[in-house]
Amino acid sequence: MEKKTKVAALTVVVVFSVVAALYLSLPAVYAEVVPTGDGQYTINLRYQRRAMLGLRFLRNGVPETITGRVTTVGARIIVLEIDGKQVNVILPPKWVVDGEIIRTSDLFDGEPLSIGQTVSLQTLKLELVRERITVKAYVAYEIQANGETIKSLLPFNIETQ
Repeated sequence: MEKKTKVAALTVVVVFSVVAALYLSLPAVYAEVVPTGDGQYTINLRYQRRAMLGLRFLRNGVPETITGRVTTVGARIIVLEIDGKQVNVILPPKWVVDGEIIRTSDLFDGEPLSIGQTVSLQTLKLELVRERITVKAYVAYEIQANGETIKSLLPFNIETQ
C-alpha cells in the first residue's frame, strides 16, 4: 500500500509540474478587434513576448552603427552584406519620410530606398555570448542613405550619448 501511495504522489507531482511548465511557457495573449465593415470584425491575437523582447532591447541594447549593402528586405527584416557576411536587422513597422508615414514593406521599393544600395543603420544591438556561440540581434531605429535620414515611428525616442 505504501508503494502505491508513493507512486500516486509522484504521478501527481509530475503531472502538476508538466502542466505548470506548459502554462508558464505559453505567451501572454490579448485580442484586438478591428471592424472591417458591414458588421464584420477581424480578431488579431497579439503576443506580449514581443513587448518583452522590446523591453530587453531598451534595457540592455547598446547603440551601434552598421553600414552595408541591402541585399533583401522581407518580414520586417533587412539583410545587409557587410564584408562578405550576411547581417540581419529587425526593422520597426513604420517610418517617417518627408513628413509622411511609410510602412517598412514600401520603404525599399525604389523610393526613397532600393535593394542594392548602401545604407547606414543606427541600431540597438543585443548580444548573447555562450561558451561556443554568440548571438547578435539588431533593431534599427534610423536609416541614413543618399544624404537623407529616415527615422522610425516608435512610441518613444532613442537618443545616444
